[in-house]
Amino acid sequence: HGYTEGLVLLWEKMGMYEDVLRYWMDKDKEGVVAGASTQVLNHLNRYGPEHPHLYPLVLRFLTSTPQLLERHREDVKRVLGYIDEKEILPPLGVVQVLSRNGVASVGL
Repeated sequence: HGYTEGLVLLWEKMGMYEDVLRYWMDKDKEGVVAGASTQVLNHLNRYGPEHPHLYPLVLRFLTSTPQLLERHREDVKRVLGYIDEKEILPPLGVVQVLSRNGVASVGL
């Protein structure tokens, strides 16, 4: 099904940025698209500055499995730094996001 680029473009035009991120997150979970987790980060870099609510969503995703955390450890640190710098979430909110699945520890 070669409609991926068209769907993503349509969602972008409609301002459905969270849907774009969730699409790539789902593709990563399915394991059918190589580099899907990198696409999540690429799109976060594109939409995140204007839509800061996307950062906690991506943080939760990147810490959802040990494999993702291992692959994106530096990205997680960067996302955490941005969340802190822009005060997107209070510290307790960050702890709550990270503790949801028991994958990430305080030291990452």
